[in-house]
Amino acid sequence: MTIKFREDDFVYPLMVELTGCLCGEIERSGLPEPCQCSIIPGSEAVLDYCGECDPGGCGGQAWVRMAGAYPSQRFPSLDEGVVPCGSPMAYIIEIGIARCVDVGDASGIGGFTPPSVESQVAAVRVQTADMAAMRRALTCCLTENHDDLTYTLGQYVPIAGGGCNGGTWTVTVWSA
Repeated sequence: MTIKFREDDFVYPLMVELTGCLCGEIERSGLPEPCQCSIIPGSEAVLDYCGECDPGGCGGQAWVRMAGAYPSQRFPSLDEGVVPCGSPMAYIIEIGIARCVDVGDASGIGGFTPPSVESQVAAVRVQTADMAAMRRALTCCLTENHDDLTYTLGQYVPIAGGGCNGGTWTVTVWSA
C-alpha cells in the first residue's frame, strides 16, 4: 500500500543533493569510504557505523540531517509573534562524519595503555581533512548549484564518543 502525501519541495530535495555532494567530496578527497553515507532522521546522529580501526575496515559514517527549522521573513532572524500562512522558512541542516579512533587498551590487572601519540596525530589528521571536505561539500554544492539560494555557514563542532571521533557542520538555508 502506497501512502500519498504532499512532499516538501525545498529542504528535502536540498538534503538529498547535499548527501550526494558530501559522499562525492569524501571520495574525491581520497578519504576512507564510509560504511554509510546517507540522510538520517532524528535529533542527533547515532554513532553506530564508525567502522574498524584496522586497515581494510570501512571508514566510518557520514550523514546529512535536519537539525531545526523556523519561520523567517528577514533571514537569518527568527520571526516573532503571529506567523502568516506560507511565511518563508529557514532550515538548519547538519552534515557530519565520524570515524573509528584508538581509545587505548586495558592491560594487565587494572592497567590501561593509552593510545599512542602517532594514532592520536593520525586521528586529528583525518578529522581535519574530513572538516575541509565537509566545508567544500557545503559551500561548493550550494553556490555552484543554487545561485539564488541564501544561506549562512555555521560552525564546525568536534564530536567524540564510543570509540568514534569526528565532527559536524551546520548550514542554515532560506526558502524565500
